[in-house]
Amino acid sequence: MRIILKADDFRADRFTEKVYLYSRYLSIIKDNNICCSLGIIGSACEHIKESTRLYIKELLANKNVTLFNHSYYHFLAEHSSEFSGTPFEYQRDSVYKVQFLIKKLFDYEIKTFGSVANSIDKNTIRVINQCSVFKYVYIYKYQCIEDIKKQVIWLNGYGILEHKEDKNCVNFERFEDLFNEVNEEIITFQMHPGGWNEIDLIEFEKIVKYLKDNKHTFITPEQL
Repeated sequence: MRIILKADDFRADRFTEKVYLYSRYLSIIKDNNICCSLGIIGSACEHIKESTRLYIKELLANKNVTLFNHSYYHFLAEHSSEFSGTPFEYQRDSVYKVQFLIKKLFDYEIKTFGSVANSIDKNTIRVINQCSVFKYVYIYKYQCIEDIKKQVIWLNGYGILEHKEDKNCVNFERFEDLFNEVNEEIITFQMHPGGWNEIDLIEFEKIVKYLKDNKHTFITPEQL
């Protein structure tokens, strides 16, 4: 089975904070020589440290990560979000701000889009379709999927690796039980490592080892 690790909400401006465990998550990815799809927030890249910029460039060069456009502001409210219930122009500007900034910082062109809270509307689909560099889009549920002119990556592993309602989001035994019921050629796991604790990281390492020992292959959308 091919595995996509979709890691959301990466804030590069917090990367060096000890309480922000995303750096530990990325170390696990690098040390195991696997890859993940990293959802980057544009506004959090505006004033990053040079050491962080160089580390991300190294991960990109070694193909440990690819980046997906996860919004500029990461705006999320009760009845709307950056890509749901907002004007077309606002959504378009958000997408292109991220594209231009990431190209400037890392000399990298993002080819994948994944919305805040997986919420999109018809304006989002227009933006995605008009952005020629986008090749892939993460989708959870949406009734107008036939209008999307990019390759859809279904979040068919939603809730299997990470279960946010529990105190510890990641649990190896629960993962193993749920994973053994999966019958897919490709499965995409969504996660939010910036909100994990130490136990979650330990459990994630167990999951990575289990998947590697059972000869599953880690890929990113760009490798499809």
